Amino acid sequence: MSDNLIGYLLTTVLVLAGIIFGVVMYESAQSSSNQTTGSMQLATVIANTKSLYAGQPNYTGLDTASAVQGGVFPADMATAGTTTATDIWGGAVHDDAAATGFTVTLDGVPDADCTHVATSYSGADVLSLAINGATLTPPITPPEAAADCTVAGVGATGGNTLAFSIN
Repeated sequence: MSDNLIGYLLTTVLVLAGIIFGVVMYESAQSSSNQTTGSMQLATVIANTKSLYAGQPNYTGLDTASAVQGGVFPADMATAGTTTATDIWGGAVHDDAAATGFTVTLDGVPDADCTHVATSYSGADVLSLAINGATLTPPITPPEAAADCTVAGVGATGGNTLAFSIN
């Protein structure tokens, strides 16, 4: 083989390796960004729900529709005039009254982000966290969360369900 052909092949291999590296790094950064955004969305919904009901003795009447109307959800989660909310992954978000406090449920959380989001909100007000129906009590460790974050898919087509029970 000529030196020109070897140089060309080597250059092609390096360019392809660079493209593959770029794609892998982009996907990693995107997952990290979604984890951070999902965690921030969760914290915002919890704080805004508490603020909306600050003068009330309990959370009677709280449901997702009233939470949307009350401005609990940021604009990137609920559109004005609607009665539903979605998370960063496109899954439904529910904010409902419970016997002791309220529950914020995130649907459609992908495996890659589930453990991070499940362990990101660890306020003293968390009574429990149900991951795909398995109830955990705080403090919740990453290995505990990872053991239950097992549902494939994302958004409306699958993924994990995280239900935070808040006092």
